[in-house]
Amino acid sequence: SPAAVLAIDLDRFKDINDRFGHDAGDLVLCEVARRLRREVGESGAVFRLGGEEFLVLLQDREAASAGRWGEMLRAAIADTAILQGRPVTVSIGVAMLRASDERASWTRRADERLYRAKREGRDRVVSTDGGGASGKTAPVLVQASD
Repeated sequence: SPAAVLAIDLDRFKDINDRFGHDAGDLVLCEVARRLRREVGESGAVFRLGGEEFLVLLQDREAASAGRWGEMLRAAIADTAILQGRPVTVSIGVAMLRASDERASWTRRADERLYRAKREGRDRVVSTDGGGASGKTAPVLVQASD
């Protein structure tokens, strides 16, 4: 069945730790994890990979749906008031499971898209290898052949 993995990384997390302290950084990590678990619910699973990076596994999702999930999660975190006077945002890379994928190739593709989202300005979702970035106001573009 179709499945998607979303690689999620907090934007400028080092700045949060440097400006507000590690206790505030820990609070941000806990709040983001809670929000991800609440939004994903029974639709998938949320994992913390370490540092400020999370992984979301969505089962029974087609490419367009996975891209919309990424955008919904990005917006939900951006809309959550975690730190007073400092927005908390995430960048997300989405990859659909291919028949030929091993776990490493699947998650590597999501991670590459995550870093593309970071390079293209952060606070966005990338769900294709080219031209599939979305931000607060841009639509999610998803390559169905993923």
